[in-house]
Amino acid sequence: MAALTLTSGAAAQAVAQPGARASRTTVYQAAFFTQYAPRTALDIVQRVPGFSLDLGATQTQQGSVDVRGFAGTAGNVVINGSRPSTKAETLDVTLARIPAQQVIRVELGPGDLFGSDYAGKSQVLNVILSQQAGIEGEVTAAAKRWFSGYVNTDIQGSASIRRGPSTFNFSAGTGRNRQFEEGFDNLTDVAT
Repeated sequence: MAALTLTSGAAAQAVAQPGARASRTTVYQAAFFTQYAPRTALDIVQRVPGFSLDLGATQTQQGSVDVRGFAGTAGNVVINGSRPSTKAETLDVTLARIPAQQVIRVELGPGDLFGSDYAGKSQVLNVILSQQAGIEGEVTAAAKRWFSGYVNTDIQGSASIRRGPSTFNFSAGTGRNRQFEEGFDNLTDVAT
């Protein structure tokens, strides 16, 4: 004997399966991504079916940000329905600082749902984050031994502090990247 349960409105969206359609958006709950064991929001964004991350026009060939205003920096991801508030770092760096446990769901929809800066984009991903208060952090340490015997150490850390509707992200690192080169140079005097 089969049972039939009818739900409507917000209740239907609450029980929607991963990849369910709600009006013009496709919603993926956080549970859909647990099979991939994501560590950050970037890991989740990279696993959304049929979606390709666009960082926007934020990077020059030298890797530095060189655009005026925020319009040129708009990629194709928004966080809680709003554009990330920095143009000093790329979208992938911002997403990599958000712990995966903070992501409730992602919503994939056409760009016109997210304002005029995104109207020309066929797909924009809205990453919905938890508003629960708390502190999360990550520390990474690395060491590399060079042929000369020098040991180059590097430590990086980030922390996310949530209080009500606000989230504060902090990151720091030693930035030690000492380089050694091994080899010979051949010089030719063309004057003689």
